[in-house]
Amino acid sequence: MTQVISGMLLPAAAAADWPLFALAFTVGACIGSFLNVCIHRLPADESIVRPGSHCPRCSTPIAWYDNLPLVSWAWLGARCRACQARIPARYPLVEGATGALALLALARFGATPAAAVAFAFSAALLLITRTPLNVASFMGLILLVGLIVKNGIILLDFTRLRMRAEGVPLEIAIREAARVRLRPILM
Repeated sequence: MTQVISGMLLPAAAAADWPLFALAFTVGACIGSFLNVCIHRLPADESIVRPGSHCPRCSTPIAWYDNLPLVSWAWLGARCRACQARIPARYPLVEGATGALALLALARFGATPAAAVAFAFSAALLLITRTPLNVASFMGLILLVGLIVKNGIILLDFTRLRMRAEGVPLEIAIREAARVRLRPILM
């Protein structure tokens, strides 16, 4: 059974899950807002925690209602409320792209831990591509952790599938999955 939404054919189950997709996009855009903080502050060797969000030009703290991903940028006309300095288009682009990455991960993997890992890995890659090379070592660490977690999830998925399909004991399934998964890395 399918349903037509905005000219796209979607399975009825996916169309019924639109609140979940909206939530995924919103959470992704909020994480994109944090990525913007990292992109702006890490190269300048500033804290990503304190002080709170502020205008880079006049240092006026940004109120929560002026810090809503995508919405505030459009609402304020891409300008700071206090000093009218232009806010670069990079901010909503990163927020929108991160929201889209969350949607893609959810669409591909469903509401599973694998979707969360895929999104985290994709967001880390987005952060790396938007951050200057002088902080690349920090970004490399993020990438390495993402790869380790991703491979761990694939290993666990393979193990669970084998246990279900063949009734293989857990110890043997893990040993076999690790051998199959690590062989290309070690050679």
